[in-house]
Amino acid sequence: MKTCLKLEPPGTSTGRQFNAAQRATALAQVRCIREHGVPNFPDPTFPASGGELFPAIPGFNPASPAFRHAAALCGLKQTIGQPHGG
Repeated sequence: MKTCLKLEPPGTSTGRQFNAAQRATALAQVRCIREHGVPNFPDPTFPASGGELFPAIPGFNPASPAFRHAAALCGLKQTIGQPHGG
């Protein structure tokens, strides 16, 4: 599993279960992202296997100035669309 984590789709975080408060915080951060210039940013899902999954967004660039600015304002970690460490 550890070997394969680097192949995990962008925007995922495996293994950690999100409690209700963490899910609410994640959804609030996404609403904030949308309010600050990234209107089509989707809500994450929280699979039973753990983690957080963001659907693929055609044309989305996590390095774009608009997303980076919104993410910084909203306290979103810059791991979306970025490779995971191994």
